[in-house]
Amino acid sequence: MKLDKKTRSWKVTQILWVPDRAKGESFQILTGSHDHPQRFRSKVSGKMREYLYVHGLRYGGGNVVFMERKGKWQPVSAVCLAGQISGTFSHHGVITKQPHGELAGLNAYDGIFWNDKNKDGKVQRAECEVIKTTKPGKLNKKGREPRGEPPFNLNNGWGGRIGKDLVFYVNGLQQVKPVGFTNDGAPIYTSKSMTPVGTTENGDLVPVPEENLLLCLSWKGYAGPTRVAGIDTRTGKVRWTYPNPYPGVHGSHRATMPKPGLLIGPLKNLGVVKVNQKVGRVFAMRGNLGQDFFMTTDGIFVGVMFEDGRLPGMTLPSKEGQLNGVPMEGFSNGGEPFNGCLVKQDDGVIRMTTGFPRQAAMILEVNGLNTIRRFTGKPIRVNRKLLAKIDADNLKRAAAKEKTGAKEYTIKKLAEAPQINGDARDWQKLPTIDISRVGSTDRGKARLAYDAEHLYVLFEVGDGTPWKNGGKDYTRLFKTGDAVDVQLSPTANQKRNPVAGDFRIVIADLNKRPTAVLMRAKEKDAPEEFSKSYTSPVGTRRFARVQIIAGARIKVRAGGGRYTVEAAIPLAAIGLRPAGKMTGDVGFISSDPDGRINTARTYWANKRTNLVNDEPHEAWLYPNTWGKLKFED
Repeated sequence: MKLDKKTRSWKVTQILWVPDRAKGESFQILTGSHDHPQRFRSKVSGKMREYLYVHGLRYGGGNVVFMERKGKWQPVSAVCLAGQISGTFSHHGVITKQPHGELAGLNAYDGIFWNDKNKDGKVQRAECEVIKTTKPGKLNKKGREPRGEPPFNLNNGWGGRIGKDLVFYVNGLQQVKPVGFTNDGAPIYTSKSMTPVGTTENGDLVPVPEENLLLCLSWKGYAGPTRVAGIDTRTGKVRWTYPNPYPGVHGSHRATMPKPGLLIGPLKNLGVVKVNQKVGRVFAMRGNLGQDFFMTTDGIFVGVMFEDGRLPGMTLPSKEGQLNGVPMEGFSNGGEPFNGCLVKQDDGVIRMTTGFPRQAAMILEVNGLNTIRRFTGKPIRVNRKLLAKIDADNLKRAAAKEKTGAKEYTIKKLAEAPQINGDARDWQKLPTIDISRVGSTDRGKARLAYDAEHLYVLFEVGDGTPWKNGGKDYTRLFKTGDAVDVQLSPTANQKRNPVAGDFRIVIADLNKRPTAVLMRAKEKDAPEEFSKSYTSPVGTRRFARVQIIAGARIKVRAGGGRYTVEAAIPLAAIGLRPAGKMTGDVGFISSDPDGRINTARTYWANKRTNLVNDEPHEAWLYPNTWGKLKFED
């Protein structure tokens, strides 16, 4: 695309590559992939040339280098599987079509080193070095057969990159280095290109050849603990590590609130830039909850850009032109920002891309990295006496946390019903449930009570943009802005999935009127008209009943950075018989400043509520996270 900054317009000037399978072309560039192409220049072949490196996620497309030949971009070399050239895999690696044409007779899992000797951009069998798999996968269009196993690894994470020496790395670790270059600068890869690095790692693999360094956003599953590491490419030794306690998408779901130096859900390495001679090189990682984390290539944490999506942040203006030249650090990348790159361009300016609008890419200028200053601190001396004191302090804190960790609340029976007027004074003698998260600016408290006919709830929540929910669909009020939530079960058993009797009550504005919605995951003989399925690319959750609670009386008072919600819910409408020990949870959902979408979920008992980007999971009930409730007569 060509950008015209004066008129603030753009136009497409060229389509880089769309393969025509009928003509024998391969290597589709997957626009929906989380791992993005890398376009760069290098003179490693003896002359400055431009390259495009594409690495396919899982079974998407292999590692492919493109170049421009006679005004047209085309693939010039690849390290891949036969099924990534012709044939197809499912998302999970099951073969749905075996190789055909030039590669007929090969298994989709056979390894291929391809170099375009005749420069036509098409794969011929004579141009391929084939490494047979010892564990071939079987063809099954229904996707039920077990996957095969490639003869070598091809993955290098969402943010995997290639160095300007045209060397890239794959999980294992293995280095993939050209054995030479063609006369027009295309790299040549063969089985001799692959050599072990000398240590074992998986993850985002980003080489920094100028420093003989491989940056690794280590990936060992969501359980952790995992790390960011700098690996010496000559010796295989790890030069430095930095803790990454909440890795990736699901790791971030259990993360604490942000604090200096803490990595939260880093998804990918956005790129490496040289700031200047004094500072050296810096790289950035995009976090799953909206922040970007900057570090130096020698492992020193620099700082954070943008806001955690769980905290109040700025919203985009209605017109694009109003953003030109505006500081952007008050915005958030939001949840699951699977995008972005960081580069230093020919004009010496460091720029990055982000997907703030969710429907367009934004190009941002990054300022201030030249203000980084290195210093040498005084030595810290550690001896056995100090270590013993540290252990004792840690044990003391852990014991205190264990004592206060159990969540229990007694729901009192009222002799006299409160007035439903949004005033908390009627509730002062009842016990309080604190709803908060360390580091969050939004805090709340709740009280529950009951009598023979009603369950009474009171929420008092501190919120900088109080009680905003622009939702038009009552089944999705938990997604479209501010809301309060009560979750209950008639059973005291917590270690289980939802059963009949479990429910949640979501209270929020619907068309500017406070509304209570009953959500039951399981209910025998519930009318089909009230069923609701919540679906995302991850899966589907079906509720037997999602219905507005008729007869609920609700009063809301909002203003001055806080709101109060008081409600009387008919017991008959929710099928609740208060008696003895039960389980449940209470919480509040925070919106963006305009009340268009939820940005955070804060609960009394369930602390794994960072996910705000998957509707089925946010809708569902998780009794195994609830606290203990007791209805006192």
